[in-house]
Amino acid sequence: MSLDIKKPKIRFKEFSGTWEHKELNMLLREAKQRNTHLKFGKKDVLSVSGEFGIVNQIEHLGRSYAGESVHNYHVVENGDIVYTKSPLRANPYGIIKVNKGVSGIVSTLYAVYKVINEQASGAYLDHYFSLDENTNAYLRPLVKKGAKNDMKVNNLQVLSDRIWIPSVPEQEKVSLFLSKINQKISWLKKERDLLTDYKNGMMHRIFSNEIRFKDDDGKEFAKWDRKKLGDLFSLVSRPVAKPTDNYKALGVRSHFKGTFQRLDSDPSKIEMDILYQVKKNDLIVNITFAWEGAVAIATEDDEGGLVSHRFPTYLCNNEILLLDFFRYLYPNNLFKNALELISPGGAGRNRVLKKDDFLKIEFNMPSMDEQRKISNFLSIIDNKIKHTEAKIGKMETWKRGLLQQMFV
Repeated sequence: MSLDIKKPKIRFKEFSGTWEHKELNMLLREAKQRNTHLKFGKKDVLSVSGEFGIVNQIEHLGRSYAGESVHNYHVVENGDIVYTKSPLRANPYGIIKVNKGVSGIVSTLYAVYKVINEQASGAYLDHYFSLDENTNAYLRPLVKKGAKNDMKVNNLQVLSDRIWIPSVPEQEKVSLFLSKINQKISWLKKERDLLTDYKNGMMHRIFSNEIRFKDDDGKEFAKWDRKKLGDLFSLVSRPVAKPTDNYKALGVRSHFKGTFQRLDSDPSKIEMDILYQVKKNDLIVNITFAWEGAVAIATEDDEGGLVSHRFPTYLCNNEILLLDFFRYLYPNNLFKNALELISPGGAGRNRVLKKDDFLKIEFNMPSMDEQRKISNFLSIIDNKIKHTEAKIGKMETWKRGLLQQMFV
């Protein structure tokens, strides 16, 4: 950012005047307290996440990655700022976060700082460095990368560059405003997560027959029938010669996400002479990684894409199966377990799924009318989740725009 710009584009009207260009060592001081007396144990080790900030390592990652002894670890108190000396995709020089939770410890690979309250608000600095471009622009001149992509910067050097900063009262006003936006985003994410948990719980109860739907007259639907996938789908082949120009290449290794990957579409890198065309609503299976749930249904965007022989294509029998119902069935554990049993491939295993074996998988299936009831019910929940996600996206975009205009 140009050094002659000393005012933000958006500002609270009660504040005026220019911002000061201060070195971070005027706002922060290095915290040198160590866990010498073992006040904190491995259960108190903290991790620093780009998305979640400073969090308990066991709660965040499921286990502690601490060494044998934590006596030399840095103590991190509430309000302290931590710099991680490890690269992330969006932050190749590390990230800077404030501890908003309980006290704990971090390894010596982190740097810990105390906020000089007369000069700065920790919440303001946290918001400032929540913008990737701010963090990267600040750290880039200071950090040298080692041969193993490790960070070559000492803790004091991290404080040696400058940022533009307003008075403490203005910092606090900005922080309070942005924190309210964060709170609203957090509420929306909690709403989305609750909806997702509810959907997953209902799917489990539906597919285990714990819950049954009734027809429009309030009568019970017929008992679910045992069906093979061969009753529901048929293998289809649309061979085409290998293109001479770049083309839409598709692959599936999505771990039950039900989506396609875009593969290398340079014909010179494709060894097969024959590829196979995909159409909308085709069921595609990766026979090598079927055990990982590499299954997807082609969308309109996938229409006309090409796959290799490793991705057999199946057509839905629309007389006994609603594809919208199957979209909910195949991410379910019943389907996952069946794929795992019939396709024991993967690392250390040399067997892939046979095209015909896929069609031998069996399930209990409801009637078409009950399939429709189930898919309509679950799609209502899906639409609520999508609506909430859209609101989250809009809020985050709006917040990002504000951050870019409120900071100099």
